[in-house]
Amino acid sequence: MASGEAEGGAVNRAEQENIASGEAEGGAVSRAGETAIAGRADRARGWSAGLWRTAARLLPLFPYAAALLLSESRGAWLAAASAGAAALLWKRQLSAPLLITGAAPVAAAALLYRQLARTGLAAEPLPGLLLLAGLWAGALLAGLWLHRRSCRAAGWHHAAMLALAAGAWTAAASAVLLQVRARITGPSPTAAARGLFYRDAWKLAAEAPWLGRGGETWRHSYLAAQSRPYVGSQVHSGYLDILLNLGTAGLAAVLLLLLAAGWLIFKASPRLLPPLLVIILHSAVDFDWSYGLIWLLLLLLPAWALAETIARPVAEDTAILTRLRRSWPYAGIAVLCALTFMLSILSYQAMRGAALYKQAARVSGDPAAQTALLRQSLAWNPREPQTAAALSRLLPEEQGMDLLLDSLQFSPGDAALHWELAERYLQGRDPGEALYWVRRSLKADIFNAAKRRAAIEGMLKMAERGWAEGDRRRAADSAAAGLELLRQYSLLAGREYSAGRRHNDRGFGINEQAEGVYLRLRALQALATLDKPEKIVAR
Repeated sequence: MASGEAEGGAVNRAEQENIASGEAEGGAVSRAGETAIAGRADRARGWSAGLWRTAARLLPLFPYAAALLLSESRGAWLAAASAGAAALLWKRQLSAPLLITGAAPVAAAALLYRQLARTGLAAEPLPGLLLLAGLWAGALLAGLWLHRRSCRAAGWHHAAMLALAAGAWTAAASAVLLQVRARITGPSPTAAARGLFYRDAWKLAAEAPWLGRGGETWRHSYLAAQSRPYVGSQVHSGYLDILLNLGTAGLAAVLLLLLAAGWLIFKASPRLLPPLLVIILHSAVDFDWSYGLIWLLLLLLPAWALAETIARPVAEDTAILTRLRRSWPYAGIAVLCALTFMLSILSYQAMRGAALYKQAARVSGDPAAQTALLRQSLAWNPREPQTAAALSRLLPEEQGMDLLLDSLQFSPGDAALHWELAERYLQGRDPGEALYWVRRSLKADIFNAAKRRAAIEGMLKMAERGWAEGDRRRAADSAAAGLELLRQYSLLAGREYSAGRRHNDRGFGINEQAEGVYLRLRALQALATLDKPEKIVAR
């Protein structure tokens, strides 16, 4: 009996141990399963977050590539290619990821450009927007698929993904080259026109090489400096624009600023060097620096690089922070703040003057109100020649002349002010003064055929008024001045005719009416210089 109870107790203990061990094994298996599930969930969440980050990076690639192609700017293409090559040389390990990730957006952008180029970049709004949205979505999805496949692929699978991406790049390049082959291999009217701009700009810069001629020199002076009758109020080179405005001293300061920005970005965040190179290279041959956006970008990039450096752990970038702090002395920052404050005041004055000028243009039916507004505009910004010219037309003759002469002190090369004065003297009684101001006006706007014809006809009318008043000397002098102006006009028009129509954007030439004006001037000159003009009249 006792032995049976002992045996039963042993069996119960064994069963309990087996049950306990089974529960322990089951718990271990359950915990392992839960750990595996949690790991897969973490990986899924991590992959989802990484996918979203990749999608955010891919999202702007298609519109950027499309805008670059649709600009049809060879300077922009060359600058972007140079910056991309510099980035890949700097980070060669990025070549394969960029080749795979950018294949789909670039191919879609090439397809969009090819479709729009066939319609002269003037597609219908609704089909054009649908095509844009479809290609954008397709580029994003295809780019994500290529990215995921390339991350998972290895060996020959990875090589196959690279080959697929290279094929997409090749197809995109072929589609674009077929469309722009003539622009690349053939003669370039744009490049020839830029060559004229640059030659004329160098000649203009040589007149004030050290300190320049002030702001917007090319826009105000190119009509006087141009060697052909082209239309181009922008010099299409940021460096030449600075040279014209601020001279060698200003250009040297800007170059030092660009070098400092490049050095700061190189030390703090090398990945921002390609966009800086794009701006620096593209502005040399395409756009000038009269746009405020360009300066904002040039200042944003080094500020961005500096912010990234400051945001890093202190122990990681202590040496870089020390160098950056030494390169930005507080005295320089104070000077910059003072200069910014003064420029802000000038900008506000110019803005107020422009606003009042626009307001005066809207009340053109009320001369008194228009005069008051123009006076206020000129008080805010006395350096604006357009306002002075408009106000001079509303004032009495003597006050208008005095206002124009005062405005010439601020803008000595402005063509509009010179022509306003020339028109007033052409209505007067002094052919010598009229000829003087006409020549100054035509010197400020060489290839303006309308002004030349108006000046010659003005001399003819002055001669006729002198003859009608019995002032034969004034009639003869006016006729002689008109004939001289007509001779110069004919010589210049003949030179441009022999040079061909290329670059003659202003349609400069001489018309058939000039012959009739010439005959009338010759007749008046003959009548005024003969002792007995009645014999000529009788004949």
